[in-house]
Amino acid sequence: MSVEARMLAILEASTDPLLVRAHKSYGYVEQDDEKQPTALPVLVLQRATAEYLTDICGVYDCCFVTVEVKHVARGAEESRAQANAARLLLATCSEQPQLETESEEFDPDLRGWLVTQSWRVFDNAPDVTQP
Repeated sequence: MSVEARMLAILEASTDPLLVRAHKSYGYVEQDDEKQPTALPVLVLQRATAEYLTDICGVYDCCFVTVEVKHVARGAEESRAQANAARLLLATCSEQPQLETESEEFDPDLRGWLVTQSWRVFDNAPDVTQP
């Protein structure tokens, strides 16, 4: 199982009310009907980059992965609160990711406030066949 799948499982297992009510998915926001706005709040996790370790012997099976966690809610306060809850949960989890950046903006496509967190985490057993 990939590190981003494990991080998504950690977020899905949370009992925090802010994270429980958010629809969680990997890679994209699922939309029920193209004529209706997406049901918010939403949490989307995706793998942004991977940096494989190399030396003179070649490439190792481990890598550093940048994982983006996007929190979308109708209001800025709700989106920030959801991002704070996820930050506390992920910063203390067994994967030990490091938060590199966090930004926020209004997303006109989703019609909500978007907070994007960029996490750097070491993946010692990457599996390219898993999401």
